[in-house]
Amino acid sequence: GAVLEPAYAPPAWFIGKLIIGTNEWTPALDICDKCSSEMHEKKRAFDRQVEIERHINTANIPKRFKDAEIESMNRENFLILKEHIEPYTTRQSNLYIHGLTGAGKTWAASAVLKGFIRQTSLEGYFESVPGLCDVLRGAHKGNQSELLTEQYASYPALVLDDLGVERPTEYVVERLYIIINKWYENMKTGLIITSNKMLDDIAKRLDDRITSRI
Repeated sequence: GAVLEPAYAPPAWFIGKLIIGTNEWTPALDICDKCSSEMHEKKRAFDRQVEIERHINTANIPKRFKDAEIESMNRENFLILKEHIEPYTTRQSNLYIHGLTGAGKTWAASAVLKGFIRQTSLEGYFESVPGLCDVLRGAHKGNQSELLTEQYASYPALVLDDLGVERPTEYVVERLYIIINKWYENMKTGLIITSNKMLDDIAKRLDDRITSRI
């Protein structure tokens, strides 16, 4: 909206336009500092929003929980998790969500994961532990286990949903331990684990090394 002085255009510019056969108006390149700053800020905000939506769409969040948002979380769950949500989304902590079947753990985990992505513009990934066990078993047969384990351990944010539901093989337990242990040893934040079992039960079902890291 600022008023700019007309800029001098040399005759050669007009001759060049005639030679290439176009008489389209070329807008001046000059722009005031205020407008330029606003344009760049809007562009950055737009690019950030596009990146955030792309990360959310590729986070493997189940279709049933695609609409999960912190604001629409079950009030009881929200009040329980309230003091833990901001530290998690601001990359200060990890999160362990425990409760009975049907209490809304997966909805809450999906909502908080999306909150993390929006807050940081970083990638996140959702995986059920039974699904992860299947993936790891397939990777073991194809000699891709190390690569896959490193991939899961390197996500800025990761949800491991329903830990302790399936009794996995010794190999899968080892892989699970490595993934969780990498968060522990590197003091990483961004991990969410949900389970309907007490840690003592998980220790018996899986490995007490895993529960000690949790």
